[in-house]
Amino acid sequence: MEVYLSEFINWKLYEFKKINELGTSTFRYYFKGKIVNLKNKRVSSNEVCYMFKLMDDTGIVELNYSLSKYSPKFEMLRQLQLGISVFVYSDVVCRVSGIRAWKLQIHSKNLESKIEATISEPEQIPCPGFGSDNIVPLSLVNDFKDGAFVNVLVAIQWKEEFEIFNNETKKSLPKQTIHVHDISGSAMIVLIGESQVKSALSWNNETILLIHNAIAYRTNTGMLELSIKDAIIQTLQSFDGKVLKLLNFSIKRKELIKINAYRLSTLEALEKIASQSGEAFGQVGVLIMQSKIKDLTKEGGLVYGNDLTGLRFADLISIIVDETGSVKNPKFSQKLLEEITNIAPTELSVLNEEQAMHLENVFLYRHYRVCVGFLNKQIYVFSSDEPLKSYI
Repeated sequence: MEVYLSEFINWKLYEFKKINELGTSTFRYYFKGKIVNLKNKRVSSNEVCYMFKLMDDTGIVELNYSLSKYSPKFEMLRQLQLGISVFVYSDVVCRVSGIRAWKLQIHSKNLESKIEATISEPEQIPCPGFGSDNIVPLSLVNDFKDGAFVNVLVAIQWKEEFEIFNNETKKSLPKQTIHVHDISGSAMIVLIGESQVKSALSWNNETILLIHNAIAYRTNTGMLELSIKDAIIQTLQSFDGKVLKLLNFSIKRKELIKINAYRLSTLEALEKIASQSGEAFGQVGVLIMQSKIKDLTKEGGLVYGNDLTGLRFADLISIIVDETGSVKNPKFSQKLLEEITNIAPTELSVLNEEQAMHLENVFLYRHYRVCVGFLNKQIYVFSSDEPLKSYI
């Protein structure tokens, strides 16, 4: 039986941030995203598992889809490629949860004819090879094999000093390493030779690069390196408004990359520094994974400043994570929480359970760029324009 979009008009479309809220009960849902990574492995002589990473504007979700090689859907799955946008339909979900990743496990045997991928071609733009569907976050480039060609959109973090490099013919060449990143990870570009080094003279920490056909490698230390020997590079200044619009690049996303145009720290790095010196502070891109709103509502209401419960506005967030690890029970500043939740602490006490759940949906599973301080065995989180001493 063929499945058509019209059959799913009343099905709920989930943003990836909401997929984390799915339970294991049977219900009908669908979600849409771009394929940013695709692998397959043979489970048995007759069964294959396709492993997807799909991305939308709210995040990334992993999907494992197992099916028989004799399934009528098998040929369709073999035709899927990176950069294609797909709809995935299902009435069964088994969620595998974790602090670092969320994965949906689906098996064709459980779904009858309730799952299909509706393919939409990447939008064509007047900039050959620079389709937005082909841009890969740096965090996912790590999944590619060495030597893979990738398209990335990155900001300059900092440039190292010039060096002299002796190549295989013992010829001395100028060399410069440039550190870049996007909102998901970091990498470095190594420029060798006068022409490459000169081409980057005007780049600074305000420069954003759209690189087509960069070659990805892992260094001996595990760092991601992008070779631009055969790449096509555009800087943000050379993008016109139409190209940016067709790249689905909103003003907000441009600003996010610009303000991240210098090196961010990580939770792991700050924790190591604090273990040696007793304190550490830095700016970190974090994802809010869990709050205490549900616990508070079960106890009969959200109470601000109740010393008996010990659950205050500053303790509202239970877990934050970045790509290196997680932190439990950080203390958020009131100013930052008001920015994130758009609600004052005194208003919490009047929320009913339904309103509290809605409030949680506003900020949960979203990325924020915040200041994090490790001090006296306590983790503090506050906004970048907030003096730390006024908060602690």
